[in-house]
Amino acid sequence: MERKLELFQIAGYLPHGLYWNVNGRNSWYSLGSVSCIIYEEEVLTYKPILRPLSDLYRTITHNGKEIVPIVELAKICIPHREWMFGDGLAVTVEKDFGLMYDARKHAKGFVLIDDVAGAIGFVFNQYQLFDYLHELKIDYRGLIDAGLAVDVNTLDVNPYENR
Repeated sequence: MERKLELFQIAGYLPHGLYWNVNGRNSWYSLGSVSCIIYEEEVLTYKPILRPLSDLYRTITHNGKEIVPIVELAKICIPHREWMFGDGLAVTVEKDFGLMYDARKHAKGFVLIDDVAGAIGFVFNQYQLFDYLHELKIDYRGLIDAGLAVDVNTLDVNPYENR
């Protein structure tokens, strides 16, 4: 069964200047109205342009500043610690805590790793972290893999880095 893009899947991205790909062209558009983009017409197909989940662990440009998203998310999660990128996740400078995104099918969400106790803990109030994923346009719902969104890294020009 073919999946269709639904409003709930992209609603969080809309306030943050989401760009769209039309008919698979290697270009992008900013559309002001949501009503014309949710359904597929016979002639035009609109797909949101998103960053893949793997961009959580890469340096990207956001609001003119180079960041590693998982580190910025860790700062939201535990703001009183100093964070950096290391070992494939965000870690505190003391390397006693780490933050990662668990992308398994039934366990999607952020987890804290406590190296001192050797434990993995659930992050509470994750809505703040997912709000930031929306701002960064990171596809945590698998829309790119489902063919419902376009990977920004496949375009000649990244519209989110030229703003």
